[in-house]
Amino acid sequence: MRGSLLIALILMALPKAFAAKGSPLRPPLRTPLRLAHDFGELRPHRFLPGIVLRTGGGRYGEPVSAAAEGYVSRIVMRHDGYGNALYLRHPDGRTTVYAHLDRFRPDLAAYAERIRQAREEEEIDLVLDASLFPVKAGQRIGWTGRSGDAEGPSLHFELREKGGLVASDPFAAGLRCADQAAPEITGLRIYALDDKLLPLFEIDPVLRRRGAGYRVKGDTLLIGSWRAGISIGAQDLLPDGGRTGVRSIEIVADGEKVYRFEPGAIDPAMARFADAHLDYGEWVRSGRVFHRCFLLPGNPLPHYPTIRKAGLLTLGSERSREVRVTVADRAGNKRTLRFWVRRDPQAPEPEPRTFQYRIPFGEAFSREEPGIRWTIPNGALYQTTFFRFARLEDTDGTPRFQLHEPGTPLQRFMEVALQLPPGSADPGKLCAVYGAEGRWYTCGGQAVRGWLGFRTRRLGEYRLMADTTAPEIAALVAPKRYRKGTRFRLQLADDLLPTPRVRNLAWRVELNGCWLPGSWSPREGVLSIDPAAFVLPGENRLSVEAWDDRGNRRSWEHRFRY
Repeated sequence: MRGSLLIALILMALPKAFAAKGSPLRPPLRTPLRLAHDFGELRPHRFLPGIVLRTGGGRYGEPVSAAAEGYVSRIVMRHDGYGNALYLRHPDGRTTVYAHLDRFRPDLAAYAERIRQAREEEEIDLVLDASLFPVKAGQRIGWTGRSGDAEGPSLHFELREKGGLVASDPFAAGLRCADQAAPEITGLRIYALDDKLLPLFEIDPVLRRRGAGYRVKGDTLLIGSWRAGISIGAQDLLPDGGRTGVRSIEIVADGEKVYRFEPGAIDPAMARFADAHLDYGEWVRSGRVFHRCFLLPGNPLPHYPTIRKAGLLTLGSERSREVRVTVADRAGNKRTLRFWVRRDPQAPEPEPRTFQYRIPFGEAFSREEPGIRWTIPNGALYQTTFFRFARLEDTDGTPRFQLHEPGTPLQRFMEVALQLPPGSADPGKLCAVYGAEGRWYTCGGQAVRGWLGFRTRRLGEYRLMADTTAPEIAALVAPKRYRKGTRFRLQLADDLLPTPRVRNLAWRVELNGCWLPGSWSPREGVLSIDPAAFVLPGENRLSVEAWDDRGNRRSWEHRFRY
């Protein structure tokens, strides 16, 4: 009797619990959910604030449904980022986001198209009233695609709370996805640190699989300092052979829990601080993602429910410390790495640092040298930095400036100005460029009173370069006789690649003299044009003009019949 009463009370309480946290979400896809990337996955400059779902067979055009009742509160169409995206607001205050769509349902598409035509703008961001487009749970709202920065046909899905300001785990709100495989530990790096948490040197022990866990070669590691920090490479295995990030990392030293990383909720306003958690230097060097398991002074992230002495290990030379690192996925599958570490009193002294300026953590820094001046604002650096600067020259005498090194991240923009050469014939064609892997990336810039100023979040090599070359336009698909359903596809390319947040390429498409929207794929550099709604019987004239941020222009024209 008492058991039956208890069950009845629990069942009565369940609706209230769901009402407090929000009703369970419906799957946004009709096929079983197949994960490509998981919530909280560590990436450069951010933690993933949602999940990325694969489409069946990697195809476009899989129907996307509303995960709960509500209304369409926002329509976004962008060439980068989330591409074509819909935001749905729900009665409980939550918001769901559906990104990288190929197209919206017809009434939403028609509404967005009217706005784009009226403004003659391909990119729009519309905030809508609740009365315009109400939706029911499970109602179709669009179809999957790969618009924006999508890697392939997929759906990026988010659940946001607190007025849409904080991203939460969709799997904690009722979604289900099979996961029976334990994660992998792919790498271990141990840093010998000084009193500013700067690495004196580092070691990369060889990991060996032993049973269900991992060990290091020799079991005991010798470190030539009394303070050490750990970075861990880890990934979760997916049922279809893919890989994604892990949900938690825990470190226990001599039986004491000293560190735990677990992103429970993600604030997009703090996205950039992920670079303080990421082993940024390793990512720049190799492209591998390692979790830094000790806190830099400039890391304010709330993702550490357990932290002792900033996650640092204090080492002695008399006794080895036992260290256990456990990584887990969202389903609770775990792997453990076990090793011992102690200080090596016989280790040679590290090489002295070479640097020009010492920038203490928490202080702004400004400097002017011949041909360049720059300002790093307070809060841009995550720790005290021994800044290296060099002025070099190309064979033609053009100066190049080394502003520290790419492996050091910047939280805020650095202001830089390069001095224009005397008697510049056309300073409007000059731009600042960033050098990486033998290529130059434009940073744009504006010339004012003999200097070209620009903002950047990258440390590394900069110089001035004249840009007098117009973008290239090459037809990939341009039939002479048009049939409905065919899209014209053009390759647009500039001689200088853009740095993040710099758009050096723009265009205008016209059909028979009237503006026509295009769809841009930034990963491929392809402009796709669908003239179906505007094509006329007989001969049609399609024209495209493209230009870069220095005003270099090129035109392309094509005539076809319908």
